Amino acid sequence: MHSNTYRHRLPASLAVYAISCLSALAAPCTLQPDTTATHLQLQELTVNGDSGTGTRVRSNGSIEIALGRVAGMIQAFGEDDVMRHLKMMPGIEGNSDYSSGISVDGTDFSHSVCRIGGAPVFFPYHFGGIFSTFNSRHFTTTRLHRNCGGAAGTSRIGAMVDFGVPLTHPDTVPTGTVSAGLINSGISLRLPVSKRLSVRVSSRLSYFNMLYSKLLKNDESATRYRFHDLNVTATYTPGASDCLQLNLFENRDHLEYDELVTDMDVSLRWNNRLASLQWAHTAPSWQWQQCAFVSTFSSRLELGIIEFGMSMPSTITQAGSGGLLTLRRNTKWLFSYEAGYTHSAPQNVLVRGYDSNTTSAQSHLTFSSLHLSLAAECEIRLSEALSLSPWCKVAAYRQGSYHTIDAQPGATLSISRNENFLTLALGRAVQYLHQVGLSEIGMTSNFWIPSTSAIKPQKAWSATAQWVRPLPQGRLGRFRLSAHAYARLLTNAHEYSGDLLSLITSDYRATDHIITGKGYAWGLGAMLSHESNRLSGWASYAFGVSRLRFPTLSHKMNPSSLDPGHSFTIFGRYKLSRRLHGSASWHIASGRRITPITQIYIIADKVMTEHGERNCAHLPTYHRLDLSLIYHFTTSTPCSHHPLQHQLSFTLFNAYGKRNVEMQTFVINPTTGNYHLKSPKSLYHFLPSLSYAISF
Repeated sequence: MHSNTYRHRLPASLAVYAISCLSALAAPCTLQPDTTATHLQLQELTVNGDSGTGTRVRSNGSIEIALGRVAGMIQAFGEDDVMRHLKMMPGIEGNSDYSSGISVDGTDFSHSVCRIGGAPVFFPYHFGGIFSTFNSRHFTTTRLHRNCGGAAGTSRIGAMVDFGVPLTHPDTVPTGTVSAGLINSGISLRLPVSKRLSVRVSSRLSYFNMLYSKLLKNDESATRYRFHDLNVTATYTPGASDCLQLNLFENRDHLEYDELVTDMDVSLRWNNRLASLQWAHTAPSWQWQQCAFVSTFSSRLELGIIEFGMSMPSTITQAGSGGLLTLRRNTKWLFSYEAGYTHSAPQNVLVRGYDSNTTSAQSHLTFSSLHLSLAAECEIRLSEALSLSPWCKVAAYRQGSYHTIDAQPGATLSISRNENFLTLALGRAVQYLHQVGLSEIGMTSNFWIPSTSAIKPQKAWSATAQWVRPLPQGRLGRFRLSAHAYARLLTNAHEYSGDLLSLITSDYRATDHIITGKGYAWGLGAMLSHESNRLSGWASYAFGVSRLRFPTLSHKMNPSSLDPGHSFTIFGRYKLSRRLHGSASWHIASGRRITPITQIYIIADKVMTEHGERNCAHLPTYHRLDLSLIYHFTTSTPCSHHPLQHQLSFTLFNAYGKRNVEMQTFVINPTTGNYHLKSPKSLYHFLPSLSYAISF
C-alpha cells in the first residue's frame, strides 16, 4: 500500500478514475444506478434410507448433510465445501462465482443466517466465494431450514443453516486428519480427554500466493490473498442426562489488489470471531436446551492511488442467549426465548488527499439495540396421518428512542401416509438486522445496520409447500421425488442507493443513502434423487421470481438483484471400484440481473451516466461442469492397531473452461478520457486441484 502521506493534489479526472476502478471491484454487477439456541423442529419425519450422497431432504423441507459422506465429492482448490454442496439444491443460489452468500427461495443474502453452535457467523466466506469459512472436517452435520419460523426459529426472514457437533456423548477414540492442497493445508483432531470430556480442534492455513500467483496476475493487475481459520469444540457430559458444549471460531482474511497501469492499491481485511456455550438436559418427558454466545465481525477496505487514499472500516458485535423447552406429553409443546444485544459501527470513512492536503473523517456512526422474543408452539394430532402445529412469537425491540413490539403467528399442516409427506406452512417473520452496501454479490465492504426510526424492521408473510415421495424400488435402485413451492410478501425492504463518489464527501452518512421499498417473491423447485450400490445422485430444477419497488426510484415493480430465474443441476457419484469413485456436477442458470448503463459522458471532469430500468438486463447464461476423482487406500503401521486411511483427490473445477461473465462496467482512460464497455470473466475457469488427506 502507498504511504498515508500525500504531497500533491489528485486531479479531478484521476480521482474519478480511481473511484470508477474501485466501483468495478466493490460492485461487480455494474456502475451504481441512479439511485440461537440449538433447536428441535416439530414434525421432523425423516425419509427412510441412507443417501449415498450423504444428503437427505426431510419432510419439513429441511436439508440435512452428513459431512463425513460428502468429503471429496466436488472440491475447489482441493478443499471440500458444504456451502457449495448446498448450492446444488433446488432454490438455493449464489448468483455468481464470487458470491459470498446464499439466496434461498429468492431471499436476500442477509435474510439467511449461518450458525455455529447457535451463534451467527456474519460473513461465512473466504475470498471470492470459492469456498466458505466452515471446515467440513470439524463438524458432523449441516442442516438447512428453508425458513426460520416456529418456536425453534430465529429472527430472520430467510433460511437458517446450522453447523454442529451433536450434543451427545463425547468422542471416545482419538482420531485425526491431516490434509494438504494446492492453496492450503489443514489439520483436524478429535481427542478424548476423559470419559466425560473430548475436544475437537481444526485449523487451516493458506499459501495461496505460492502456487496461484501467476493465475491472479496479468499485464493490468495482480492479486494476493491469504487466510487462516480455527475451530475448537469441547464436549462435556457431567451426567447421563446433561451435556455441555463450548464452540470457538475465528477466521482472518487479507486480500490485496494492485492495478498496475494506474498504480492503484486496494486492501481488504476481514475476520469473524465467536464463542458459544450450549447446555442440553434430557428427561423422560421433556428436554431443555440453552445457548449463550458472542459473535463479532469486522472488515476494513483501503484504497490508495497516487496522492489519494481512503479507508472504510465496519464492525458488528452481537451477544445473546436463547432457550428451548420441549414437552412430550399427549400434546407436544415447544416454548422458547431469545434475547440479544447488538452493537454496530457501519461504514465510517476516512479520506486523505482528495481536494485537500488534509485528512477528513466523517462523523463516527454507532448503533446499539436490544431484542427479546418469546414463542410457543404445539403439535396437535388430528388423525394418524394428519397433524397441525400452530405457533406464535412475540418480539420486542429497542434502538435508542425507537421501540416496537411485533407478533409473528404461523402454522404448519403435515400429512404423512405410506412414507409420502406433504407439509404446508404459513407464517409471519420480522427481521431487525439489515445488510446493505455497494456490492450485490455480498462482499465484505457491505455493512450491517440495525433497525431505527428511519430504517424500519423488515416484515414478511410467507407460504410454503413441501412434498416428498419415495418411488417404488426397482433393479435400478431407489428413487425419491421431492418438490417445493413458496410465495412471500415483503415490506420495508432496504437497499443502498449511494455510490463511491458520495463516500468521499465530508457530510457523508451511510444512513442517508438507505432506501426502503416493498416486494414479493414466488417460485417452485423439484428434485429427483437416485441411490444404488454403485451410482448415487440427483437432478434438480428451480424457477423463481423476485420483485421490489422503491418509491424514491420508481413506481414500478422491478426485478431484484437476486431474482432467481431458471436453474438446473445434475449431480452423480459413481463407484468405479472399492477404492476409486468419481463425481460430476453440471449447473446452468439464468445470468445475474444488472442495471444497464445506456449512456456515459464526461462534463467538467465528472462522469455522468444514464441507466435503463432497474435490473432489467441479464448477464449471459451461467453454466459450469465440475469433475472429481477420489482414490482411497489404507496402510498399516507397526505402532498402531488401527490402519491409516488415505484419500487422494483430483478435481477439475469448470472442466470445459467456460468464461462466465461476472460483471459489466466501463473502463475510462484517465489521460484521454475515452471509455469502453468491459465484461470481465470469472477467474475460475478450468481449475485443476489436487489434495491429499491422511486419517488415523
